[in-house]
Amino acid sequence: MEIEILVPVGIRDYDPVKDVCLGYVDKGSDGVGLAIFDAQGKIIISKVRRGEGSNDYSSSALTMGLGADGNI
Repeated sequence: MEIEILVPVGIRDYDPVKDVCLGYVDKGSDGVGLAIFDAQGKIIISKVRRGEGSNDYSSSALTMGLGADGNI
């Protein structure tokens, strides 16, 4: 997979059923965003969700993975 972006990215997990990867995009001073990549390396979605809200995460994005149900 080739990802064409000028900031550091990392792939943490792969879902063979949906053919997508879970990873992160280091957005510098804006933070590290969770990202979903398609099989060609295109970012489908990337959002910085660090915080304490119901849709946020309080741990490092580097430790995230995909569950058997497809959820993060």
